[in-house]
Amino acid sequence: MLRQEDTFGTPGKTASAPTSAPDSEAGPSGTPLARNRSPVPVTGLPRRLMDQHGRLRRKLALVRIVRPSCVRALVAISLALTACSVLIQWAKYWLHRDRLFGLSTLFDINLELSVPTWFQATQLLLSAVLLGAIAVAQRSRARADWKRWAVLALLFLYASLDDVTGLHDRLLRVPRALIANEVIWRYSWMMTGMVVLLVVALFFLPFIRQWPQKTRRLFLAGAAIYFTGAAGFEMLGGLYVLGHGYDNLPYNYLATVEELLEMLGQVTFIAAWLQHLSGMGVVAFSVSDSGRRPQALSP
Repeated sequence: MLRQEDTFGTPGKTASAPTSAPDSEAGPSGTPLARNRSPVPVTGLPRRLMDQHGRLRRKLALVRIVRPSCVRALVAISLALTACSVLIQWAKYWLHRDRLFGLSTLFDINLELSVPTWFQATQLLLSAVLLGAIAVAQRSRARADWKRWAVLALLFLYASLDDVTGLHDRLLRVPRALIANEVIWRYSWMMTGMVVLLVVALFFLPFIRQWPQKTRRLFLAGAAIYFTGAAGFEMLGGLYVLGHGYDNLPYNYLATVEELLEMLGQVTFIAAWLQHLSGMGVVAFSVSDSGRRPQALSP
């Protein structure tokens, strides 16, 4: 019995000493059987593990801070490059100043070897790097879909390489030489590209449907913006060229809108991958019985 002043209950009542549940139960032969232990909550971890958890939370917070800042910066750069290109084209066709101290060829958004083209290639390369990071993370978690993430990374890497080198133009030289009619040529390669795109989309459709809702919405929005420029305005520009040629202001403005939509679509892709990486950062910790080492649990 405990005295009244030593009890933790109501005054005037006695209380027995608290007993703790045993960590093991005796088996039929008297051998203790270990009980199943649930993961230790984060608040119950030793200081060393708490420090690791704190560093992890700071890294995840950094990802969430960088994501909107990065997207806003890329949008601002896209709009600034487009504005420079519009001014250069206006000076060329209205003021008849073709070079502008060499800036016309450097910032013309419709030229292959220009700053806007390099910027687009860099954005595609950034998408490839982020997709590669997702693939590595999924493989470390023993997820079966890491190969499809890796394939997506390779596709964006090829797109980045093609944007700089014009690889598709080199591959199309032979069929271009065989088709003399400009109208047939333009529509034939556009239709071929759309068929290839449809096959790729059908292949990845079940995989895309498994993505988190925010990632999927951003990706589909980016694809809609990108292909509105790459296919829609490309077709409009091709139709305009048939009647008026390349060297005029309206065609160059159509091509500028096409390139702007492609850049904004690429920014939306990057936002989707950053969103997915941020969502993958939700982890829990458990402590193993041997060595008390933390183990990251998949969300």
